[in-house]
Order: sequence, then structure tokens, then C-alpha cells
Amino acid sequence: MDGGGYSNDHTEWFWADGSLDRSEEVYRDPDGVYAFTHTVEYGYIDGQVTSRRATTHYPEHVIPTVPVERLETYRYDGQGLLIEEETRQDGQLFYTVSYTHDGEGHMVESYKVYEDGQDDWQTFQEWEEGRLQGWESWNAELGALVMFEDVVYERAAPDLDQEVTGGFGGGEVHRLERYDGERLIERTELEGVWAGTTWQWTHRDDGQVELERQLGPEEVTLVWREYDELGRLLGMERGLDTDGDDGIDELYTEQTWTWTCD
Repeated sequence: MDGGGYSNDHTEWFWADGSLDRSEEVYRDPDGVYAFTHTVEYGYIDGQVTSRRATTHYPEHVIPTVPVERLETYRYDGQGLLIEEETRQDGQLFYTVSYTHDGEGHMVESYKVYEDGQDDWQTFQEWEEGRLQGWESWNAELGALVMFEDVVYERAAPDLDQEVTGGFGGGEVHRLERYDGERLIERTELEGVWAGTTWQWTHRDDGQVELERQLGPEEVTLVWREYDELGRLLGMERGLDTDGDDGIDELYTEQTWTWTCD
């Protein structure tokens, strides 16, 4: 991958059942000089992720100014629902999150407790007929509402086409979303920095996204993805469509994936 600045080579290893074992990204600066390596390792029990360890390795002459290891561990209840998450940075506890679910398995409350003096966060979600009706995030120390979204559905359940309004940090949220079953196929932002921009997604029969369109007020950006016969991602291109034919006329970035079996 080449983003015009740092470039990276990304490698992933999988278990026979398709579960991701670990990933590695080797970064180089714009001159091609090695900068650092970022690795992520996963742990599983009965098919569920129980840990995620992210480590950044720097050259010997580099003194890191940020944590180099982040370990996330997850705990589930007897129904397989996530009930607790713990995050450590360089061995020190950073924060814990506890989750509460309703009788249908929907998450209705989470409570995030920091260990470094930051204020705790509490989030509530409201569900009806299997559909999210809205959520609120509060600064639990101050008792202050920080972020929220309310959802209004256009038709009865299980249809998911919706209008979302809300706010965060003094800003406003207002968007429209369109679905094909449970697949999000279009989102239009009506407020904020992305106001007037629409995203559209075209899916393959297996549900994977093949084409993403970003229709802005002045330009159209496309992301094309290519897969092999097993549904594995082979390539991705991102760039401008200047003539409206769903083809990339000005390439921004290009990525390729190579799959091997050891």
C-alpha cells in the first residue's frame, strides 16, 4: 500500500477454520527506510475472540513516545454475549468496560471505567422489535449528556430504512440510511462536515462489498474491490470517477493481497 507518505506491507495468517491468527504491517517512510512493525495476535476459546494483543516494534535507535503494547481481553456469559472488556497498555490497566444485555441479547448499557483519571463513560441503547431506537453516551462523573442519536424508521419492522438525528460535542447529526434486508446500501449526510455527501455500496451475492461510491457535492470517489473464487480479497483501488461510468479515472491508492497455504 502507498498512501503518498508512509507505505506498508500487510500480512495476515489464518487458522484452518478461517479465524484470524495474527497480522503484521511493516511500515517505511517516504524514502523507503524502515520505520516500524505493527503486529496483532488473537486468542480464541470455542470460536470467540478472547484476546487481542497489538505490539509496535521500532528500530533500536528509536525511543517510543507512545505505548508499544496494547492487550485487550474479552469475557462472555453462558449465552456467548460479551459482558466485560479489559484493556492494558504496556502492562498497566488502562480501562475496563462492562456490558448489560436485554432478554433478546441486545446490548442496552455499557460502563467504561478509566484508570488514569479520565472521567467514566456510560452508554445506553434502546431497542424495540429488534431494531435500535437510539442511544446516549454520558460523562458519568459529571452527569452530562455528551453524544446521542435517535432513529425513526420509515416502515414497520423488520424494515431498516431510517432517519437518524442527534448531536455530539456541539455538532449535529442528521442522516438517511437505506437497506437491502440487513445490508446498508446507501447513507446520506444532511448535517456536519459531510453534509451533501452520499455513500452507496454494491454487494456481491455472498454479501461482500464490491463497489463503494462516495458522491460528494463536487466529485465522485470510487473504491473497487476484487475477490477470488473463495471470496478472499485480492485487490482494492480507490480514486476519482470523472465521467460517471463507475470507472476510476484518477487513481489515488491501490492495494493487492496474495494468499498462500503453508
